[in-house]
Amino acid sequence: MIKTVVFLPDERLLEAAQAMIRERKLTNVSVRAIRTMDAVNEARAAAERGAGLVVASGYQAKLIREYTRLPLVEIRLHTQELGMLLKRARAMARKERPHIGLAAPENLLCDLESIEELFDLRLSVVFLKQTDHISRALRELARLKPDVIMGGEAVCAEARQMGFPSLSLDITERSVAVALLEAERMAAASKLRETAAEEGGAQDALPDGGGSEGSVRVSPNGTVLSISSLIEGLIGRNNEEVVGLPLSGVFPELDSKAAARILRGEQKEYSACAELLGRSWLIRVTPVRYGAQITGANVDFKSVEEAFSAKDGLRFRKSRLIGYEAGASFEDIATEDEPMRRMLALAKRYAGSDAPVLIYGEEGTERQTVAEAIHNISLRRGGPFVRVDAKAIGQEGDNGRAGLLEALKKASGGTLFIKDVDRLSPSLQSGLIKLLTADGAVRADAQPLYSPGVRVMASSGVCLQNMVRDGFFHEELFYLLHGLTLQIPPLRRRPADLELYFERYLQECASRLKSALTPEEEALRELCSLDFHGNHIQLKAFCERLALTADGDRVDAAQIRELYEELYPEFPGPEREEPERIVVYQPPEATELNEVLEKYKGNRGMAAKELGISTTTLWRKMRKYGIEARYVNAEV
Repeated sequence: MIKTVVFLPDERLLEAAQAMIRERKLTNVSVRAIRTMDAVNEARAAAERGAGLVVASGYQAKLIREYTRLPLVEIRLHTQELGMLLKRARAMARKERPHIGLAAPENLLCDLESIEELFDLRLSVVFLKQTDHISRALRELARLKPDVIMGGEAVCAEARQMGFPSLSLDITERSVAVALLEAERMAAASKLRETAAEEGGAQDALPDGGGSEGSVRVSPNGTVLSISSLIEGLIGRNNEEVVGLPLSGVFPELDSKAAARILRGEQKEYSACAELLGRSWLIRVTPVRYGAQITGANVDFKSVEEAFSAKDGLRFRKSRLIGYEAGASFEDIATEDEPMRRMLALAKRYAGSDAPVLIYGEEGTERQTVAEAIHNISLRRGGPFVRVDAKAIGQEGDNGRAGLLEALKKASGGTLFIKDVDRLSPSLQSGLIKLLTADGAVRADAQPLYSPGVRVMASSGVCLQNMVRDGFFHEELFYLLHGLTLQIPPLRRRPADLELYFERYLQECASRLKSALTPEEEALRELCSLDFHGNHIQLKAFCERLALTADGDRVDAAQIRELYEELYPEFPGPEREEPERIVVYQPPEATELNEVLEKYKGNRGMAAKELGISTTTLWRKMRKYGIEARYVNAEV
């Protein structure tokens, strides 16, 4: 562990903090009690002795952050601890709804949202910005006439002189324990970055993953020039066997068109994840330049597992044992539909990021399967995959908050998948915004949660843009989720896939019944004329019933039609009005790009000419709006 120093405002917690360090077997961690006036000098001295991380609280932390560049973990008062203090303050006040005054540095306190409602009291808070602010803060509180004043020892001493009952507001063992855990994680992440710099240079480090473990050199025309020894082991071929072969022939997992764009100078880099020999790898393709000329490309590989410590690995294995595991992979998603293939290609690229992913799709489409597949080739592959249904926790109140917080705890270090995120209540939407904007520190009312490293994926069956417009969805949350967006076409718009899965499910059902069923061509055409609005869920149930009731070993069109009308009389197939399609919001410029590209069937040269821009600028704009995957097979 990187050398860490913990500064405490008094000696009261020294022994407890040292015991925590011994219990967690943390190395290179020291604890000192210091005066606030010495905080900056103590931090600088610790840095000179090799400390790379500081843990401190309150005004001491504020000074260290302001006057040094040392990485800092702040000790904050735990919300449950504040709740216990407020109960004591209520008892001291002896009133049904007491008025409590609180004076403390802002960075010492947890989230105070809804505290008044939870504890049935009035709370007046004054933030201390510096040590000589105490008298002014207490005069401000005194004008409000609180029943009890809470604060540090200096605040309490002066409050008693002013005639107010006081209650000491000090950090406790629980607060120190949470800060030590956060420091441990920060130190581990810093160690990974140092390793990356030592192995390949900081400028060559892969996103969130460290330095390159294996590499491939590529010529300007896209053929392999050389491969490292690690790559030889991965693909089971030596350097001499692959030199001169096209990159796509050696690594079919890579997007060959993206590599070609990099060699042409149309794209700066390409990142993706791939599964090789049972391990997940981060892959980055970057150009090699000599002056202004591109002379080839580098393909760097980094094992995803290296991003996790052995201790984290043990915790993640335990998560798997109790069911928090993603079982699906991209290989499980069979498709013969071109839009679906483009969506899956984009999803694989999203696996190289740690940003939220929003998956649009109807009930019964592959929304969760796609989320699991992304997780399983992402940086969070070793972590838990926790599923939560927003309809189940979407209600207002403590039950909904507790459900979301419990899910976040379980997903720590991994992925949280929220099904039907549009069903979250407004208060839970606000809690999710905190998760996505507060560096992993989440607090909802009186229940704190430090959940570092949770990636959020969400699905929705309705357009969130419309919900924002109608006031049912938080605009900030919409923009947070809507960066990496996928849209899964329903089965009725994928007739080839409908036939494929129908035959698969039918054979699975028939096999269990020790029989064999073969659909006729007319039966398949009849099937594609019907509206399976429930997608895979409905199709599986339909096949189960068909396998149980079919006469003989052939399935004809009449059997398909009769069973559908029996099971779903209110859905008369092709005569049914087409449901409203999910429409994903795009800026006007993106809409114009789409229209011109569709006009020329994706031909970028002709589209760029009409728009009056270069093909390079066009490609940059396509990447900006995430529409390049729709035209990967089009002519340039």
